[in-house]
Amino acid sequence: MSKSYVNGDVEMDEVAVLRKDIQERMMKSHDWDRLMRALRIHLQDRGWYDQVTSRAQEAAAASEKPRFSEVYSSIREFAIDSCPPDVQAELLKQIKAFIVANTVSDV
Repeated sequence: MSKSYVNGDVEMDEVAVLRKDIQERMMKSHDWDRLMRALRIHLQDRGWYDQVTSRAQEAAAASEKPRFSEVYSSIREFAIDSCPPDVQAELLKQIKAFIVANTVSDV
């Protein structure tokens, strides 16, 4: 079980703290923007945006008064699960490379 930390009024576990720290470092170095642009291009090229948009439109059409939060909740899992494995692997590879390049060794 991971430890919890209090960040302002929000309690965060170690993984969330680490994720936030990595994201902040990547944003400061502009690597986050570069990765997000590459991710967007890969997903567009593979038709992922069209698939998710279609699901969102179907979910909205099925509701009399669609709300963003309801549509988002109904497509979130599909959107995550339908991300192509090679795109996920490439993104993780680049994040790991960033972490390795920006970690101070104790040696």
